[in-house]
Amino acid sequence: EVFAYLDEQDYIRAYGLDKGTLETFRSIVDRLAAQPPEVSAELREPFLLIRNVAHFYRVLGKRDLFMARDVIANEAEIAEPVGAILFEWSLPEGPPPEGIEGRPSLSTLYEYAGFFLNTLGGRSYLLRRDSRIRILATYYSVLIVDRANEEEANRHGIDIRPHIDSVAEEIRNQRGLVFQKEYLDVLTGLQQKYAAR
Repeated sequence: EVFAYLDEQDYIRAYGLDKGTLETFRSIVDRLAAQPPEVSAELREPFLLIRNVAHFYRVLGKRDLFMARDVIANEAEIAEPVGAILFEWSLPEGPPPEGIEGRPSLSTLYEYAGFFLNTLGGRSYLLRRDSRIRILATYYSVLIVDRANEEEANRHGIDIRPHIDSVAEEIRNQRGLVFQKEYLDVLTGLQQKYAAR
């Protein structure tokens, strides 16, 4: 339904997509999975920092990057419910739900979560976004790293405790978040979980 809605928007039609937003989304997921950013060596090698800063442009190209930017800018009102849907689709509890194929692996999601949480390139990308988008990306990145911890797949050893605290503070101070209470409840649970470790 989300992709059918996007296909009807004039700013999307202006891109002249051959197969619509769903197929474009699948292609974007595949390309990002095939070329993840560098999470752990960015500060040791300056070239990697430059590659990370330009990661999305380099992997997606101008058209798809600008289209994603336009979706983020034009659909700010539905960012929260769509973010929740995409998170549940990508990391479902229990058996995978029916629907969109091509779900990214936990490993791929973890690399991008680490990129947003722990690299200058990822943080600089988020700082250029609207505060609501930055907060949501950080929140879901924390949840992804938590899932990686549960699966013993936190291969970069990312400590999410400071990120839990900082995103909770940002959410408390952000006006207009529809699911603010739910986010804070989840983060409070994570604070208690990691305080006990």
